[in-house]
Amino acid sequence: MRPNFIGIDIVKVSRMKKLSTSYKVFNELEHKHCKNLASYAGVYAAKEAIRKIDPSLKMSDIEVLYTDDGEPFTNIPFIEISISHEKDYAVAVAISRLRLSVK
Repeated sequence: MRPNFIGIDIVKVSRMKKLSTSYKVFNELEHKHCKNLASYAGVYAAKEAIRKIDPSLKMSDIEVLYTDDGEPFTNIPFIEISISHEKDYAVAVAISRLRLSVK
């Protein structure tokens, strides 16, 4: 089986009504950053995109953080993320910078 180097996920913002209060999905810093349901949807999409690269990770293992300029990044080594919002949806892509040898 070929390892995934790219993961993508799209989330309907309205799905976050119940999940936005979860500490199993979002940690304290993520709760502080997320000011609305669209923000929660973006973070959730980023975590799901990362899990498509490494399905062994739990949502609670993945932390989505932001630079002072507002760019998202993650605590998972060698993975870059990007998050975007459009009306009722948030989308995120994760790319692994680590190339594994495949036999």
